[in-house]
Amino acid sequence: MNQQNPQVTSGNNRCRVFIQDTEQKAWQLFSLEQNKQDGSIYLGSPEFTSFEWLTFELKDNQLQPFKVQQDTEGHLSFHGHGQVHVKNKNEKYQLAIPGQPLLKLAENNISLRHLFTLFPKKPDYIPNSKALNRKSDQLVQSNQPLKPFVV
Repeated sequence: MNQQNPQVTSGNNRCRVFIQDTEQKAWQLFSLEQNKQDGSIYLGSPEFTSFEWLTFELKDNQLQPFKVQQDTEGHLSFHGHGQVHVKNKNEKYQLAIPGQPLLKLAENNISLRHLFTLFPKKPDYIPNSKALNRKSDQLVQSNQPLKPFVV
């Protein structure tokens, strides 16, 4: 796979991420937005209601996996202060996880961490405003038909 338009236009804090294969259709996987003040990152998707989130909780001194299924539109947010939320459009939190701060302005410190892993199914959403219509759009192209992959 190769990637076109690898940089986000300066001054724009939002981009859409598309994928295209041999069918020459560019499907939108998700949109990303970043708050420049504290580093918070927001991930949305046209298919958010079909996402399943896998995480872990401590029960009886043992780490137990569990899934969170979305039932309405919403977004995933990585807040600059360290919290990670899966939140519905109606502001209801489905999942909240404490984490490391992304940005500590007082200490002039930027933290790096593994944010998330995405296992997308073949997308089927093509927005009215097609891929690369916006300067901030990102397009990942494949010269082979799409198969399951990890982002």
